[in-house]
Amino acid sequence: MVVQLRQSIRGASNPWGAVKDTLANLVEVVNAATGSTLSLSKAATQAGATGASAGTILSKGSGVSAAESYAVGFTRNGTLITTSIVVDLTGLVGSATDVDIIGNTGGAANCHFGRITTAMCGAIVGGKVTCLEVPGGGPDDVDFYSSDVGTGAQDVAITNAALGTETALVTSGAAWTAGASKGMTGLPTANDYLYIVNGEAAAGGTYTAGKFLIELYGYAA
Repeated sequence: MVVQLRQSIRGASNPWGAVKDTLANLVEVVNAATGSTLSLSKAATQAGATGASAGTILSKGSGVSAAESYAVGFTRNGTLITTSIVVDLTGLVGSATDVDIIGNTGGAANCHFGRITTAMCGAIVGGKVTCLEVPGGGPDDVDFYSSDVGTGAQDVAITNAALGTETALVTSGAAWTAGASKGMTGLPTANDYLYIVNGEAAAGGTYTAGKFLIELYGYAA
């Protein structure tokens, strides 16, 4: 077996170019030895993403822009895709009515935390929510839903007919405690939007704390 390797001549003047040459050589060796057609290519990004948003797989709606933080990542191991979303509720507002959507003050629309697509997240087969920091300032019993409509507004019930078909993913049933993890009893369907809602009829308010990790498990067809 003879493999024609490219020369790694860019050296110190372009060290990353030299690394790319080395990787390309390795790919050619593997392909020649196994009959594969591996190639070097950029990872897939969210359609239309540019600049700072490039590489993200989910984007939160404009109605939760006041959230202290929002971070998304995914890993793929074989055909298993794990989507991880960390949300800090600080800055968002919960009402005093059960199942009302949490979001920016004043009834802001588009209060979702991302759209779940099969292309990026796979076909969802399971999930869970973990409390990283107990909610404070607003209701401490919060639930997690999905809906096929992404325009849901703060202080509007997720069950409102205008929001199409909703699915209860995790209903806490009580105040969250730090470290508590709850498996999803319902799963988002393809192209659903994620929402966080009040889980109790209690005094509303602006959140000063409350971090959650949302994990979704899907398989690549």
